[in-house]
Parts: sequence; C-alpha cells; structure tokens
Amino acid sequence: MKDTKSWILDAAVILFTQNGFTKTTTKAIAELAGVSESTFFRIYKSKAALLSDLLYIMTPGPEDIPMKEMTNGTDIRKDFELFLYHNAILHVRHLPVFRLAMHVEEIYDQSRFSKIEGMISQMAGYFQHLQEIGFLIEFDYRALAEHVNSLALVKANEFVTGEIYGVPMEKSVRAFARQYSEYFERMFSAKTA
Repeated sequence: MKDTKSWILDAAVILFTQNGFTKTTTKAIAELAGVSESTFFRIYKSKAALLSDLLYIMTPGPEDIPMKEMTNGTDIRKDFELFLYHNAILHVRHLPVFRLAMHVEEIYDQSRFSKIEGMISQMAGYFQHLQEIGFLIEFDYRALAEHVNSLALVKANEFVTGEIYGVPMEKSVRAFARQYSEYFERMFSAKTA
C-alpha cells in the first residue's frame, strides 16, 4: 500500500508534466494526492524540495542493475544483455527527469549526478573483471562504460518515439539488448579464438 509521500510524488509527476513546475501549486499537488496542503508541508518544506526528491528518486543508479543475475564473465552474452537491457530501461525511465529538470535552474545536483556516475563505475568494474579473467586487453574501461551508457541513452529516445507509433517499448529494448550482446559476444569470442 502506498504511503502519503508516494501519493504526493505521483501527483507531482502528473502535474509537473502537464503544467510545468512553475504553474503547479502545492495546493493542486495536495488535492490530487488526496491530502491537505498542511500534510504536504509536513512532508516537504517547499515545492522545490519535492522536485529535488523526485528527481533524485527518478534518476537511475547502480542499485537498479540486478548484479546478482550477472555471470561474472562466464556468459558474456547474458551479462551484456542484462547490462544493456537494464541501462536502456533506466534511461527510458530517466527521460521524464530531463523534462522535469528543465523547469529548474540546476539540472543535476551532485547527489543525482553521483547515481549516474555510480552506474557507469559499476559497468567499468565489470569490464575490469573481464580483463582480469583474460577476456579484455588493458583498456580505458571507464570510457568504454561511458560509451555503452551513451548508446543506451540514445536508443532509449528511439524506444519512446517508437512506442508512440505502435512499436512496444519493451520489445524494442529486448531486441536492442539481444542484438548488441550478441555483437559483444562475437567480439570477445574472436579475441579468445
């Protein structure tokens, strides 16, 4: 069951998306959430504090990638498919953050940026592990992780646009993850052959 804070956050997403940050009032958020405005102010000191919390929650981070499902290099294709799938899904989920963030002065504060950095560092750590077990040569793993992350972000925009035209986003993300994981598997197989 949702708590009061969750209802307020959900109402804020709807109203900020429809009306923008400036035109949305705390009273409107409280009404849509089904709470009094005084309850709103007990949970959040201001509309800006709510937006800051909302942007942080919506920003993907390393905790959103199910590392327990990774094979640690024994099945490269599966590992890359998991990374690519979850990165793309996270970026699709992250797109509303960009839209909401356009309504505030500072798009990323340090805490939100650190979540994205954490996700990139997590992937770089995985590449480092692949080098340690002999799958990769010594390389700038951080740069490789940033490139993979950027690829997922660019594709996420395509998946959202595709859904507008009737192509299911989930199907597109799975196909993207499968295609690119097969590419990485072939690339590593050629290196070890």
